[in-house]
Amino acid sequence: MGMAGVIFFAVLMQFYFRKQQGWSTLTQDAIKHAKLGIAVYIGLIILLLIMVGILSLFPSKWLEILFGFLALVFSSLALYWQHLGMQREKVSLHIA
Repeated sequence: MGMAGVIFFAVLMQFYFRKQQGWSTLTQDAIKHAKLGIAVYIGLIILLLIMVGILSLFPSKWLEILFGFLALVFSSLALYWQHLGMQREKVSLHIA
């Protein structure tokens, strides 16, 4: 449940950043990637809350193991996606 809170806070910060015209300096491609990131994070929040609900209704060791494995996989994919975004930004900003 704590991870859903962290993701929710990150999404709220992006909405605030956008509202304060923080995205005005970004390219259209960067804005597209940021919106995709927000959509992915909202999807993860929904997935995490569904997992919490299922475990609350049907507690099981096997479900905990499955959901723990899924959380590990999705966390790893999110880190890799973040890495790819940072590499793309390095190229666009001409940073070695």
